[in-house]
Amino acid sequence: MATRNLLARTHLPAFRAWLAERGWVEQPVKGAYEVGRWTHEVHFPLILYARARDTVHYTVPDNQWDVVRRFIKDRDSQKAGA
Repeated sequence: MATRNLLARTHLPAFRAWLAERGWVEQPVKGAYEVGRWTHEVHFPLILYARARDTVHYTVPDNQWDVVRRFIKDRDSQKAGA
C-alpha cells in the first residue's frame, strides 16, 4: 500500500536537500512514473511516484512513510521557530 497525499509536489526541492543533508544518495529514476529514487546505507531505497491524475502530491510507499514524516516534522518545527 502507499500514501498518495503525504508529500506535496511543491516540497520536492526542499525534500531533496533534506535527504542529501542526511546522507541519502540520489539515483537515476527507473520508469515514467518515478520522480525520485534515493538510497541510504541503513534504510530501504526511497522511491517517489507521480500519478497522472494527481497533480498536487506524490505517492510514497508504506515502508518510507517515516522518512517523509520526519521531513515534514522538521519543516514544520523550522516554520514554528522562525
